[in-house]
Amino acid sequence: MAPAPNDADERVCIARIASGKDTEALRMLYERYIGKITRYVRRLMPSDRIAVDDVVQDTFVRIFERATQFRGTGTVSSWIYRIAFNCAMDEYRRRTIPMGDALIEANAPPSTAVDEIVDEKMKRRALNNAIMLLDPKYREIVLLKIFQDMTFTEVAAFLKMPVRTVKHRMQKAMQHIHAHMHGRGDG
Repeated sequence: MAPAPNDADERVCIARIASGKDTEALRMLYERYIGKITRYVRRLMPSDRIAVDDVVQDTFVRIFERATQFRGTGTVSSWIYRIAFNCAMDEYRRRTIPMGDALIEANAPPSTAVDEIVDEKMKRRALNNAIMLLDPKYREIVLLKIFQDMTFTEVAAFLKMPVRTVKHRMQKAMQHIHAHMHGRGDG
């Protein structure tokens, strides 16, 4: 297992990749991020495992090809997650994959009674649908804040927007989700 990420080390890796397409530096980043990026992309595209594999592979190819484009204004981590997100959105547009059916499936607690299982499944599906019906500017914040467990500050840095804007959009997203879940469907 790779050591804990250190942004300074990761910046060195990006610089090495950018200067000479250093495959060893890419391998180091790959080992650090493969699990995290795979989990992230699975949450974005849970209904198609093959697409997840393609997106993860595309993410690391883009890191290799576009290392010279890293401006260093944020962390390497946020840059890599942004690439993964963009690759997922490209794949989604290309294949028009239904992304939401199993969005929160992995986080659900196990139920024992059949009616509880059915009820939980219906609630999860309704929540997934509500999230996927959100405008992308709201959906992205929900995915990062809730499913990637980022703070508002981390989401703001990742999306390059003020924390206040992130909080406002999260509030709007939750209002739309609530309305959808309670049959008012204006989200």
